[in-house]
Amino acid sequence: MFNRFVGSWVLAKECWHVLIMDKEMLLYPVSSAASGLFIFVLSICSMIATGVLEISDDSVLLDTSNAAFWLICIAAVFAYYFFATFFHSALIASALKRLNGENPTFQYGLLKVAERWPHIFAWSIVSVFFAVFRAMVLRIFNSKYARGWAEGLIDGGWNILTAFVIPVIVVEGKGIPSALKRSLGLLKKKWIELATLEFGFFWLSSLCFIPVGLLAVVANSLQNDMPVLALIIWTAAGLAGLLLSITFSTLRGVSKAVIYSFAVDNKVPATFENQIFGNAKLA
Repeated sequence: MFNRFVGSWVLAKECWHVLIMDKEMLLYPVSSAASGLFIFVLSICSMIATGVLEISDDSVLLDTSNAAFWLICIAAVFAYYFFATFFHSALIASALKRLNGENPTFQYGLLKVAERWPHIFAWSIVSVFFAVFRAMVLRIFNSKYARGWAEGLIDGGWNILTAFVIPVIVVEGKGIPSALKRSLGLLKKKWIELATLEFGFFWLSSLCFIPVGLLAVVANSLQNDMPVLALIIWTAAGLAGLLLSITFSTLRGVSKAVIYSFAVDNKVPATFENQIFGNAKLA
């Protein structure tokens, strides 16, 4: 078991090497974020056009009792989760192609996932219901720290339990019930690797965001005395945080593709050295 933990930590480093070889994979989370921003702007414009949102020089009025408000919000949430799932699936498709020793393009991932769009749409609906359930559970906790720990446990557990759903949909073309069943079957083989990677990425990302937080603290302290310098630091912190978020999102997608490929075929992907997985194989 210890060797499997070690193999998982080495795997995280090797996922970075895959990303270096195919930097265009970063475009998938960027596209996902851009689509989310577009949906948000479109929602605001729709609320203004329907009279739900009224903006004047000195006030902003939002009519939450209007049925149009809820229709726009529901449509926006479903659209956001669909595009987020779509681009994440495209990332995994490209990562799997790279792991087979081929050179994927950005268009390849989009076209591959477009073939599975009904299953992607169905999984985005499942994700929305999970998000609602998650929000309801978190409302139980009054303490900010307890809520934070609960949020981490819920998100980590969900990510592990559903880790192989998207790879199964993309590669095997299975529907949601079959994909969930297949994902749980693969999870029994590689749960240690998955749990270690989730834990490792969580702490690694937390450490990387510490300098960003420090920059934010410095910028806030200079806000009154040196506003120009504070603005520059705020901008640097924002760009660094955005870059880190995109990078770690991509690495998580690559890692799921790697473990899926290894769990299904029980052989080392062409991109990796045998010694990385040699001690991580399940007896």
